[in-house]
Amino acid sequence: MLQITRTFFKQQRQAFKHSYVNLLEVNNIQKSRVVSCVLIFFHACFYFSIFAHHDFVLFNPEHIPQILSCFQLFILISVLLFVSSYWLQPTRRSEFIFPILCVGFYSGSLMMVGYIAGMMTILTGVFTMGSILAGLLLFERKIMFYASLPCIAVFYVTTLLTVVNTLPYAPLYQAHSMMVAETQTYTLLVNLFATTFIAIVLVTLFNSFLERWRDRERKQQHLMTLDPLTQILNRRGISEQFQRMQQRDTAQCNPLCVAMIDIDFFKKINDQYGHDAGDHVLIRVAQILGSNLREQDHLGRFGGEEFIVIFEQTDIKHAQQILERCRKAIEEHECIYQKHIIRFTASFGLVQISSQDLDEQRVIFSADQQLYRAKHSGRNRICVDQV
Repeated sequence: MLQITRTFFKQQRQAFKHSYVNLLEVNNIQKSRVVSCVLIFFHACFYFSIFAHHDFVLFNPEHIPQILSCFQLFILISVLLFVSSYWLQPTRRSEFIFPILCVGFYSGSLMMVGYIAGMMTILTGVFTMGSILAGLLLFERKIMFYASLPCIAVFYVTTLLTVVNTLPYAPLYQAHSMMVAETQTYTLLVNLFATTFIAIVLVTLFNSFLERWRDRERKQQHLMTLDPLTQILNRRGISEQFQRMQQRDTAQCNPLCVAMIDIDFFKKINDQYGHDAGDHVLIRVAQILGSNLREQDHLGRFGGEEFIVIFEQTDIKHAQQILERCRKAIEEHECIYQKHIIRFTASFGLVQISSQDLDEQRVIFSADQQLYRAKHSGRNRICVDQV
């Protein structure tokens, strides 16, 4: 039993390390799970710190039971959010709503901790600004806008109610032990307006820098998925497209076709006209394929003189018609390079599978088998199969 328990925790630790080593790369449900886990840790620390030192001379014994109950409620809600994240499927709707709930509760509950300990403490400022800035790094601005509302509401409501003496300041401590009674109203109002101004300036500046950084990251990510010569998808871009289809279409059963394409006698072109001419031919083939495919089709360079096309929600008959159009366009094209007219053809291997049974390696292997058939059946033709 002990060995089974150790094995389980080892597997969980490895899975956590593999999935969360870079929080920017995981989905919003997983990010929210980390947020709720951090929140459990924070509230548990606060609860046990107060519980262990409940007889501290500065603490207000009249408010300690209510404060401890409040932290128990915070821990319970955090645990429920954490557990719920394992039941949620990462859909577009859940990845928008669930982070708002988690981050909203995170910001609102920590601001309540700020009220309990005193709004004028360094702890409150660090948690408030740190949470907002970290949230902007992890989530979209629209999510953070809605998630910040509980934090803002708690901050203004508790501060204003304290100013009018409806709520006590820092109820964790003895009355006026953290602030002089005569200056409490003035100090809180100054803190309210100064905090608002500073927060707006800092968030605006940080968001501006963050947007530039994200824009640069998007461009870098896009370039990493492109073949530098032909400017179509490379192997990495194709693999990412397969992954997106697997995540999106697991519950559906749509036809999907994949084609492998190879330029016939490409080595002879390189040997006769040079590698620069070969590169020129590769560029022209990519352009011809791109102009004859549909907007929803995915074209990539698989390597060397091989290309790959993914036809989403397309049966094999329709995909074959599109490829036949591409085959004829390549056959009829004359590539002019340094006063030389270079003519060439291409062979095609096409397979169809169900989106539910999508396996990248399996479907590429099957398409490659059909391409092999086309090569050994005279080239300049399309061979098809249905997996």
